[in-house]
Amino acid sequence: MDAITPLLETPPRPVNSITAENVQELGRDVFLRLLVSQLESQDPTNPVENEDFIAQLAQFTSLEQTTNINENLESLIGQSSQQSKMDLVNLIGREISAQGNVLSLPSTGDATLSYVLEENARTVQIDVLNENGGVIRRFNNLGSQETGPHQIIWDGNDQNGDRVEAGTYSFLPKAINPEGKEVLATTFMRDIVKSVMISEEQPLITLGSGKTLLSNDILSVQAL
Repeated sequence: MDAITPLLETPPRPVNSITAENVQELGRDVFLRLLVSQLESQDPTNPVENEDFIAQLAQFTSLEQTTNINENLESLIGQSSQQSKMDLVNLIGREISAQGNVLSLPSTGDATLSYVLEENARTVQIDVLNENGGVIRRFNNLGSQETGPHQIIWDGNDQNGDRVEAGTYSFLPKAINPEGKEVLATTFMRDIVKSVMISEEQPLITLGSGKTLLSNDILSVQAL
């Protein structure tokens, strides 16, 4: 009778073995602690094989490098964002344009009223309003105007031809198309940047008229 040779089963891997699949789910500190714990508590009769140990060290090295890269990128992005905010300080004293109908009239000189028509207009009328909403100057008979940007110059005089005080005013265009329907007119303003307040979110820009804007609201900056 032949002797029965027992079959040797491959011993199971330690339950605390760290696999490549879960490395990315661990932080580097947690991963390193688990690796050291595994080495301290391994079964002397079934130690971690060299190949497995090297593979785990390689996974740790990869995780460390990835973490360092991410931290460096976040630092660079933060520095770039802060520098961009500080650069906005250079806008103080410069003329910018943005969407809106508020304007600041100086003590001498003119003011520009800019707007864009969404379609052709048969007639266009523009009212200049004071802070109380009262009409101080009305531009009639501007004639027909085509779709696109337009502007007129206000000399700072009221309807009687007298110079009004320097200050904050607004303007309201009203356009009618050939069919008698009102045409949408988008207004744009030009003003001088008075101050820039840097914050953790978007910087707040204050204009000479007292109106405040976000940095993203600026459409253009006048060249020096």
